[in-house]
Amino acid sequence: MSAGSASPGDHPRSRRQHAKPNSMDLSRNEVVSTAQAFIQAVHDGSKQVVKNNTLADLKAGCRSMQFVAHLQSAPVYTPVLDTVCTQCFGGEATMDMKDDMVALVYDLVRGAPIGYPSPPLAKVLSALVHTVVREIVHDENTELEDLSFLLHLQTLSASLHGNIGVRLYVSELPERKELVRTLALLLNRTEDVGVLIFTMSILARLVLHEPVGRKLFQPKNVEHALELVASVVGDKDTSTLLSMDNTSTRERVHLQLASIDLVVDLASQPWVLAIVEGSDDFAHLVQTMLGRVHMNETALRLQVALHFLQAVSQLSHRLRKEMGRTFPPLSRALPVVLHPMPLVAIVAAKFYVSFLSEDKAMVEAQISRTCSSVAQDEANNSSSNQPSEKLIAPLQPVLIGLFRTLHSTITLLVRRDGQFDDCADEYDHAVLICQLLVRLSSDARVWTLSLPLVNLSQMVGLTQREVQFMNALPPEDFIRYTPRFALAFMTLVGTLMLHDDVDDNQLREFNHVLTQPDVASLLSRGLCQSEDKQWTLDVLTFLRRFLSQSKSFHERASLLTLADTLFTTNHKVQEVVAMWSTRLSQSDTALHMAQKQTEMLRKELELVKTNAADERLQLHTEAARLQKELDVQKSTHVQVLEAVTAKCEGQLGHLKAQCDGLYAQVQEKTVAVEKKQRQLQESRVHRCTLEEENNGLKRKLLVLEMRIDEVAEAQATARHEADAIERDKQRIQTELETLSEAYAEQGGELLAAQDMCHTFKRSLHEQEEKAELAYKQLVLLSKAHQMQSEELVRTTDERDHATRDLREARVAIDGLHAQAADQDTRIHTHKEHIAELEGVVRRGELSLQEEKTQGHVLRNDLETLRHHHVNLQNDLAARDTRVFDLQRLHDATQKALAQRDMEVQRLKTELKKYAKIQAMIHQLSDGAALTTTSLSQQSNGGGGSSQESNHGFVPETQFSE
Repeated sequence: MSAGSASPGDHPRSRRQHAKPNSMDLSRNEVVSTAQAFIQAVHDGSKQVVKNNTLADLKAGCRSMQFVAHLQSAPVYTPVLDTVCTQCFGGEATMDMKDDMVALVYDLVRGAPIGYPSPPLAKVLSALVHTVVREIVHDENTELEDLSFLLHLQTLSASLHGNIGVRLYVSELPERKELVRTLALLLNRTEDVGVLIFTMSILARLVLHEPVGRKLFQPKNVEHALELVASVVGDKDTSTLLSMDNTSTRERVHLQLASIDLVVDLASQPWVLAIVEGSDDFAHLVQTMLGRVHMNETALRLQVALHFLQAVSQLSHRLRKEMGRTFPPLSRALPVVLHPMPLVAIVAAKFYVSFLSEDKAMVEAQISRTCSSVAQDEANNSSSNQPSEKLIAPLQPVLIGLFRTLHSTITLLVRRDGQFDDCADEYDHAVLICQLLVRLSSDARVWTLSLPLVNLSQMVGLTQREVQFMNALPPEDFIRYTPRFALAFMTLVGTLMLHDDVDDNQLREFNHVLTQPDVASLLSRGLCQSEDKQWTLDVLTFLRRFLSQSKSFHERASLLTLADTLFTTNHKVQEVVAMWSTRLSQSDTALHMAQKQTEMLRKELELVKTNAADERLQLHTEAARLQKELDVQKSTHVQVLEAVTAKCEGQLGHLKAQCDGLYAQVQEKTVAVEKKQRQLQESRVHRCTLEEENNGLKRKLLVLEMRIDEVAEAQATARHEADAIERDKQRIQTELETLSEAYAEQGGELLAAQDMCHTFKRSLHEQEEKAELAYKQLVLLSKAHQMQSEELVRTTDERDHATRDLREARVAIDGLHAQAADQDTRIHTHKEHIAELEGVVRRGELSLQEEKTQGHVLRNDLETLRHHHVNLQNDLAARDTRVFDLQRLHDATQKALAQRDMEVQRLKTELKKYAKIQAMIHQLSDGAALTTTSLSQQSNGGGGSSQESNHGFVPETQFSE
């Protein structure tokens, strides 16, 4: 991003609370004075109050995009950046940085061409790399979304963007490999969008061109990055505020611009560009951004969209063509060039210049799409060869507004006294408008409307003003200055005037203008400038068009004037070169004299070193003599000290013996006192323990008494219930004898059923062979009916819910019957019958086990026998609510059997349409189930009574799966 289009983002979680200056009222001189005041306050040792005030002014200014743009284009930018970098550290020996100063560094380096970093900036970059690696690797308990960490990460990312020198310096650091490794690990450790964007940006700018970059940014990772960028840039919740004072707005806008820069860096590699061109998410994002290019959009969203579209148009020709196919009408999108906010208008003009480029077909296609509403009406009227102005009617207000902006800017520059600012917003905007109109004028319809809007007198006035300012510059500045506005406006006028349809009078007038010395000086400066080769190409194109359109009697005067100005310009350049050569020779002479002085000083230094060595030798000899004397004195003092030490040690030994005796006596008394105290303490603790145990025993005794009373009451109640159950058992025994007689009568039928079972057993083997052949067909059939099986599962769930609902309803009915005294008696009677039925079921189970020993097929016989007792089962169904509660106290197997019997009875009607499929599947999975199904099919052939018998009992194995 160039300095003129600095990104509008700010530090996302900035701690600065200063008011933002009005960018519309800023001038370059004010910015330079603020920066110089800050530098002077820091380097002159001013009071702390003055330093704080100038620093606060600089921070407040950096919150303005226009302030930063002026500062980055001023010569004072590098000193300001170096000064801020020196203030980032709390001391010379520490690597800890101040967050507010790092945020200021971020504001200054964002979008600025830095080159190779200066020593202060290099120190800051090294500290940033060290801090990022340390916080990722060593501070594992620290939140990676910490304010300082995110600030350091985005500052490093902004420094690397667009600056080859910074990338080289960071690549040469010893911690470069560790930085790449830790950032790659960070991608898998965090889900914060900002951290991911800045981390991928740093990695892309450092290692994308290396093999490790190819491994990190694999196609799937690139697609994931594009999805992340699309979600960030295409966010519809971006704040609609018109200022950057809102913290969330600054955070979101800056993150969006950083995401766009990430795509640009990734697309610098051809293999990534192919993925970007084929990405559906990226194509959808382009369409979303195109929909925001209109005057009703907020300034921030519009600036983000234009920045994105400009980046896309510069990525590849294919993306620019795809964007041109779906570009909105120029009548709606082109007015953003005249946006009231200067920075938005400049960014819009840069986008259109990049988008339209030199592609005449693109320009004609966009204008044709815009003017398609009136094209059909004009198609019928084709008598005139000139394009009708009606075709360009939708664009006419915009074109008039563009020319009006140019005229007002020229008037302002021509009438302004003194030095004018060639970095002002109006100047840059006018230059871009001229370039845009040159590209639009390649279409005949735009040319027809634009030709009457140009004014040659304004071109002459602007040229004279630019040449006057250029001639007033010193020779050094003269070489570096390029009159961009005058060259761009002259190129526009030449594009409109030097046309095949212009008459000779207008061409002669334009040729007369070009013969003026100021115009020729402007052309010669355009040919000799070294800022941008595009200006030289524009001037050469203009001259080629002029020479091809001019008459022979016009060429000589114009070329002579141009030759004179070129000679004068080259003469000035030679003067500057000669002046610099003189300065270089003077510098060489001064350097030679300095070398001679240095040689003399080196000789004097060697003489001083020789004298210092002699003096050092003398001092060493004197020190050795003094050391010997000191050793003699030291030995004498040692002997005296040893004698005094021996005497003192004897006295100390005697005193120590006395002290030891006194200490032993005191120690004995202390031990005795402590022993008594421990005994007293133990007795107190024992007493407290006994009291607590006594209280606990009292509480336990009380609880035991209450429990004894409860147990006595429960035993009385249980005894009463046992007596009632015994009486009921006797009554049920009588009914059971009656049932036994019925079972005896059906014994004959059971023997006949056994004979049939043997017959079915023989046929079973034959059917098993058929079943093996049908198994594969059934598997395919089961897959075909998988949806029906899922419906069966859902039906089973509904059955369970219905069972639970039925149980609740029955409980509610029992509660209603309990309101009457006679219903209570019947409930007790039902309980007695249930107990009797349990005995019956138990004996039936024993009988069933005996039949199982004869063969598995006897279960179906039991089903036939149970069918003849339908009336008895209907009576039992009214009492089955309490059976489930009592069966849990008995055999678990009988409970499962009774429960499945009830479930089959409820599901029989619901699963009738699936009966055949289920029967065949269960025949293959269970031989007993196959026997049951075969018996059911044979019974269906025998009569309706056998068919109904299948509804009475279903073997457990059939639904065991």
